[in-house]
Parts: sequence; C-alpha cells; structure tokens
Amino acid sequence: MGKAVVLTFATALLTGVAGPVFTAAPAAAAVAAVTEATAQQKVDAARIVGFRPTEADLARTDCNFVFDLWRRAKEGTYVKADALAAYSAGRDTDGQQCTDFIITGIKAADRKDQDALITEEQKKEKARNEKRAALNKLNITVTEDLLNLDKKNFIITVWERSKDGSEVKKEAGKVIGASSTEADWDQFITVTVFSARDKDIARELAEQEEKERLEREKKANQDAKLAGARAALGTAATDDLKDLTDEQFIDFIYRKAEGTEVKRAAGAALDSRDPKKYHDFIFTGIHEAVKKDKDAADAKEFAELKKKVEEIRELAKRDGYQPELLKAADQVLASPTLASLREFVAKGQHEAAERDRVRPANGQVIELWAVQSKRCVQMAGVGDDAKNNGSGAELWDCGRDYVKQRFVLWDRGQGRYLIQNLNSEKCLVIRDASNNDNAATIQWDCSDAANALWEFVPTGDEYGSFEIRNWKSGKVMSMTGTDNAALVVQYTNGHGANQKVRLVDPNKVVDAVAVQTGRVELKGVGSNRCIQMVGVNGDELRNGAAYEIWDCNNAYAKEWFDLIDKGNKQYQLKSVHSGMCLVQSVAGGDNNISLVQRPCGDIPQQYFMFVPGGDGYYQIKNVANGKVVDVFGAGTANGVGLQQYDFWGGANQLWSLVRL
Repeated sequence: MGKAVVLTFATALLTGVAGPVFTAAPAAAAVAAVTEATAQQKVDAARIVGFRPTEADLARTDCNFVFDLWRRAKEGTYVKADALAAYSAGRDTDGQQCTDFIITGIKAADRKDQDALITEEQKKEKARNEKRAALNKLNITVTEDLLNLDKKNFIITVWERSKDGSEVKKEAGKVIGASSTEADWDQFITVTVFSARDKDIARELAEQEEKERLEREKKANQDAKLAGARAALGTAATDDLKDLTDEQFIDFIYRKAEGTEVKRAAGAALDSRDPKKYHDFIFTGIHEAVKKDKDAADAKEFAELKKKVEEIRELAKRDGYQPELLKAADQVLASPTLASLREFVAKGQHEAAERDRVRPANGQVIELWAVQSKRCVQMAGVGDDAKNNGSGAELWDCGRDYVKQRFVLWDRGQGRYLIQNLNSEKCLVIRDASNNDNAATIQWDCSDAANALWEFVPTGDEYGSFEIRNWKSGKVMSMTGTDNAALVVQYTNGHGANQKVRLVDPNKVVDAVAVQTGRVELKGVGSNRCIQMVGVNGDELRNGAAYEIWDCNNAYAKEWFDLIDKGNKQYQLKSVHSGMCLVQSVAGGDNNISLVQRPCGDIPQQYFMFVPGGDGYYQIKNVANGKVVDVFGAGTANGVGLQQYDFWGGANQLWSLVRL
C-alpha cells in the first residue's frame, strides 16, 4: 500500500473524517513491495508501551516507529530489547523485521514481560513467605517493613533481635559478613534459622526443665524441713526453718529436739559431713527417728496406762459395787491397745463409774456406804432387836446380803424421801425430832413426819456421794467415827468426809439376766415338781396363803404364774389363780421365813431376779433381802413348803421356767 493510502487511513483513524484520496504511482514491477503495518497495528503497538501516537508518528516508517517504541519502552523489558533487535535488523534492509515487530513481535515481547513480571512477583512473594515463616519461627512480630527488607538486611535484623549466645544469633552472624552470598542468605532464611531455633528451643526447654527441677527440689527440701521440724519439735517449728541450709537445719534439730533417737540421728548426720546423709536425714531419717521415739514413748505410756487400768479394775473389784466399771476395765484389758487404754482412762472409766452410781429414786433399794470409813449404815441390834422402834443407826462392815444394811427409798415429793429399812420395814428419823447436833438417827414406824424426810445433796466427789440432810432440822447425817458400831447422828453441815454417804445398789452386782415375760410354771430341779399355793376349795385364794411344791400339771392354774417385768431385770411372780404375788411372810432377811402370797404392790419385797445356775436353771433371788426361793429341808415330796434362804447351790434352790 502506498504512502498516500496510509496517511489517508491514519487521518481517518485519528480524526474520524475521511481525507482526500491520493493515488500513488504504481511501483515498478521488478521491485517486490513490503507491506507495512497499518495505522491500527501501530496504535495497538504504541498502547503496549503506553503512548498515544500522533498522525505524524503513524506516518513514520515502520522501523522509525519501532525506534520510537524502543525509546519509550521501559528499561530491562523484553519489549525494549526486542524493539531494538527488530530495528537493528530492519533498518538496513526492507524493514520487514520492524513491520513484524509492530504486528506481532511487540505482543510476544509484552507477553514475555508479563510472564517475567509474574515470575518476579512470585519470587518476591516466595521470599516474603520465607521471611514470614522465619519470623514466626523466631516469635518476632511480622511487619511489612521486615518483609520488605532485602535478604541480608533481614538477616542482620534477625541477628540484632536474637538473644546473645543463641544458636540463631550465632548462625546469623556467619552470613552477614562481606563474603556472604545470596545462596548463604537463602540457606539461612529457609533452613538454618529453623534448625538453629529448634536447638535454641531445645536448650531453653532443657534450661526451663532444669530450673523447674531445681525449684521442685528446693520446695521439696523446704517442705521436708518443715514436716520434719514439726514432727520432731511440734509447735516449736516455725516457717523460717525452711530457709536454713541443710547443715544449719540439722544442727537446729539436734539442739532443740528432746527425743533421744532424733538427737542421735541428727548428730550422726552432722558428724558425717556428707550432703547425701543430710538429705536422707531431712527426708526420711528424722521421721524414722521420730517414730522410734514415739514408739518408745507409746510403749512407756502403754505400760503406765495398762497398770493404771489394772489398778482401777482392782479397786472396782475390791469396792464390790462397781460392776459396770469392772466390766469395762475387763473389756479393755482383754485386748488392750494404746488408743483403748487412753480412751478408758480419759473417758471410759468415768462413763462406766457414772453408770454404777446410784441416785435417789422411788422404790430404789440401796445401802448407805460411808465414804470416810468405807463401812455401811445398819440398824443396831441382834435378831428382832434390830427391828424395834428406837433402834439406832450405826456403822458396820458392809455385807452383800446383810438385810439390816438394806434400805428402800420412797419419794415424798420436792426431793424428799423416806428411808425404809428392809429388815424392820421402819424408817430413819431423828430421835425426838430434835434439831440439835449429835441427835441420834434411829428407826421408827414410817410416816411423813418432817423428821422422817431426807434430802440428798450431791457432793460432786469421785464416788458420786451425797450429804443426807434431814428436812426438819436442816442438819446432815454424820458418822461419829470410822470403826464398827460408830453411831450415826445429825450434825451441822461442815461438808466433812464423815458426812459423805454413797448410795450403792446391792442388786447391781448380782449376775441376773433378763427373761422372757409371760405365763410359766416354776419347776424345781431337785424335786421335779412345780410351785403352787397351799389349800383347796378356795382356801388357796386367801391373802397369806403359803406356797408348796406339787406334781406339775400344765392345765392346773394353781401352778401358773405371770412374770411381770418391773425393770432392771426384776420381776414380780403373780399367781394366775389368785392374782396375788409371791413375797416373804414377814419382814426381814432371816433364813427360813416362809413364802406366801399377798396383793401385788410396787415394793421390792415382791421383786425377784433370775440368776443363771447352769443348764437353763435359775436362782430366784429376792431384791429386798438377797435370799433365794428354797424348798424346806431340800425336800422333794408333794406338799413341802417354800422359804427364803441364803443361796448355797442346792438343787432345791434351782428352778426352770416352763412356758405355757
């Protein structure tokens, strides 16, 4: 295409107005014409290097236009290089290389530049990611400034921020010198920094573990010192001991400890001058020594307490009125331990003694045990003389079944009691109702007269004793001496030992058992016969009818008794046939007093206890006087009567309960 065509097309392209059409002279047939780039192709090429060509630019030859493209292209680009190459090749020839560059070459070069740019950006991003990974590994905050540093300055920054002595700092220092290369930097950023940091982490962990181990050892040592000191010294141990050196601590224990074994062990550790032996003493030796001292002290205490319990038991046995205390001591001594001995001495003995103590209560059978003399109050006189009005009260050796020494209390309200002797069935009074000191205590027919009423004032002593104060005179029962036959009088209360009286229950020491209540026959072991009332045709129903033995007949109501529980393992024997109860015929505790029936009442003379006699047999023991139900003369025939008698173990004194 001729120049005129090109210019006209370019004018139209640039101005939008068609210009005049010029017709070029035809080229010589012998010369092959080179087809130049069109205006649009030039515009497209120019757009790649970022300029808008003028009409004059478009009118230039292709090579000149390529030259202009080269001039405008960015340095270092494929477009600039290829433009120069095309221009250089085409300017001295037919310009085909220039035309080709405009039409296709610049586009290819631009694609190479784009590819190179992409590759460069990828390379930069890769480098940034490598730096980011390194910073993360080093726990350094990632910033754009750090990511944009070149490799060497990046490594220098890492070196500056790393701890002295670290592997990272040491390795970074190797590659920031003048002789370091790109490859060295890449190796550090992508490989070395990670391995170096791993070594640093491993070392830091090891150092931390070592630090923690030392701290644990220190704390364990301190705790062991405090524990050992508290074990060896008790309250003398203070927290500041934990801060002493091992040697200072052991020396302190040696000087302060009282235990023989602790002192010996501490001294041996100090003498050794061996840190391991110091350690062993603090952690285990002191406790082993404390245990030895404790074991020795416990053994000594055990022996002392056991001896004390044995003494308490012996005193209770000798006293004769402390069955609960005696039983409790026996239980402890059967299989003693230090704990059980301590418990008994500190608490158990007192609880048992408390159970043995007798307090005033209505119907309570007692003996009056004088604390100072350890003798019992009884009514003076021999035989029936001891039953007469006016018989005085005196002291005498205590006898378990001395009925002259047995009394029963009858509550008259407001804490006042009658004290009735069970031998005479008369009550203690002050002679002539006197208010004078030394007025005698005697017995008289029971009444609610003021001089017959007594109050029991606890003394709070070890015996649980009382001062027995006469309501009328306000004076207290006093012993004139400690020997047998010493009189019992009243005297102004001086809280003296001779004015203390302990109440004892003679029935507490009886080995009675609880039996099943209900209807029974009482069958004699010796006679093989049963108890019944004497008499026929209604005579057996009278008040005072005696008892005898007769062939057993479980269909015969005369032989039937109901066992009535009165508490404390005590029972009434009530005849089913008559509705009356078995009792002694006359007051007193003499042998050979016959047994009869009387209307039932809440009196101890009608109460009996069942004491095992072997093979399921029982003594039937009276609560009031301690005598047992006995067949006269150990008889075995029908019609032999019943009496009360001291127990001597005869078959005529043993009975079985035949249930109906």
